[in-house]
Amino acid sequence: MYLDDEVQAGISAFALAEQRVVEEGLEKLSRDLKSGAWHAKYHLVLELEDFDAGYRFLKVVPAA
Repeated sequence: MYLDDEVQAGISAFALAEQRVVEEGLEKLSRDLKSGAWHAKYHLVLELEDFDAGYRFLKVVPAA
């Protein structure tokens, strides 16, 4: 979700951080996801039924 521009727009840390640092971090995350490095290191978190890191993501979909 962090790679989605709309999600980033709703996270104050992205707006407050130095843009260069944000871009570098997002590029590294993207590379790690594509290469499988993220999965190799953090795959166990995907098996958890719940995980509270303090974030709440909401997706609002307009009614049809």
